[in-house]
Amino acid sequence: MCAHSRANHSHVGAVYYSHPPGIPRIGSPRLIIQLSHEVVLLYEDISGYPYRVIPTDGRAHRKDANPSYYGDSVGHWEADTLVIESTNFVESTWFGEEGYFHSDAMRVTERFWRVGENLAYQVTVDDPKVLTAPWTLPVRVVKPTNEPLEESPRCVESDGPRLLNNDHHGQR
Repeated sequence: MCAHSRANHSHVGAVYYSHPPGIPRIGSPRLIIQLSHEVVLLYEDISGYPYRVIPTDGRAHRKDANPSYYGDSVGHWEADTLVIESTNFVESTWFGEEGYFHSDAMRVTERFWRVGENLAYQVTVDDPKVLTAPWTLPVRVVKPTNEPLEESPRCVESDGPRLLNNDHHGQR
């Protein structure tokens, strides 16, 4: 990240003005519900209570979908790995914490698989308009928990200009 972005990212990032973070910036879900034809991902985030309902019945991406923060997602299984491919994002999100911007051509591929009792999560971002090669997040291991999802505090759009530092990252 360049010095200007590092010094100002909390003042220019849409998430600091109560906009959803999008994916993959939001990280791995806190709860996954698997049904016969879809997967529901529940997140715990400062900007609200995001969720994603992802069909796994073989359908293609919707051609008439409006761009959104979490994109248009479809999933499928590759052996024991759940693969979710998402397209059609609004351009105001970042795909990383430090201002990694993207274009309307961004495609995100998420992979989930079991590692013993844990869940492994990996993301690859492909955006030929911005990146010279796909960007892949190192594998993250997510340990299962019985902790309930917590209600997030209400995000107030005027909070962004009041941020003095990046302490908000340590809230959870």
